Amino acid sequence: YLGVEPSLTLVERARQLYAKADREFIVGNAYQLPVADESADAVLSMNVWFHLEDLNTASRELARILQRGGRFLISTVHPDAYDIWRKMYVDATEDDRKIVGKAMVPVNPLSRNVFYKHTLQEILDAFGKNGLKVGRIEPIGFLDQTRPIFINFFGHKE
Repeated sequence: YLGVEPSLTLVERARQLYAKADREFIVGNAYQLPVADESADAVLSMNVWFHLEDLNTASRELARILQRGGRFLISTVHPDAYDIWRKMYVDATEDDRKIVGKAMVPVNPLSRNVFYKHTLQEILDAFGKNGLKVGRIEPIGFLDQTRPIFINFFGHKE
């Protein structure tokens, strides 16, 4: 297991809390993953993609490190729920593409957070353009019976 995280503080915390011989935690980001080509048989990304401005570059990096036939699960904010997420921000600026401000998330408020409002088609296009095939899309985290707040993309590298 290899965990990649841009924050050195969080990498050090993961090393302390989850240390085992078969686990490694390193500093890196989705645009330049410090991982060898075709070295991963699976990739899991939780609540990262809405923080990424350039989905094409992130998808290209995902495809680069995945072995042929390797699987991925990307879990991110559902594009139909951006209005719900917007309510969590204070002192924010917003345009058609992003929200920037203090996110009042339940655990710890974030001092500054950038939230990119990608459409479902933009997400799918970035995967497809880079040889990543989405086999299943699963809306999750329903606030009521009709409004999912998250979405999972299950796929593989062709």
